[in-house]
Amino acid sequence: MTDRVLAQIAALAKASLPDLKAQYRDLFGVEAPGINRAYLERRLAYKLQELAYGGLSQATNARLEALSERLFKEWYVAKHERDQSMSALIAMAGQKEKARKGGAGAAEAEPAGAENAAPVEPKPVPMGKAGVLYPQFQ
Repeated sequence: MTDRVLAQIAALAKASLPDLKAQYRDLFGVEAPGINRAYLERRLAYKLQELAYGGLSQATNARLEALSERLFKEWYVAKHERDQSMSALIAMAGQKEKARKGGAGAAEAEPAGAENAAPVEPKPVPMGKAGVLYPQFQ
């Protein structure tokens, strides 16, 4: 790094918070988000280096974009599967509750053809701190 860029980055640690916010506004063209000093210093230091030495290559930006799309899709599919598992667990719990109470319609709790259906394997139940079940699973 050149001495000029190093001096600019070192000056960030000594600058006041209003000065950091003003510099952020000048470099990014928008108001600084929040008041986290460490965040502002890191973002400003990166931007100063980016301006001095250039940013990421187009290939790197394209790769990061592809990875972020893949991550989102995988997360979304996993969330959908969790939601389906939760719905199945809630339905099974409702059926068991009806059967336990012996209420009218307990026999109707099983959908038509359920005797031939493969058993539904519930996914592992998420645990809270210290292995305690979340309230909706108790």
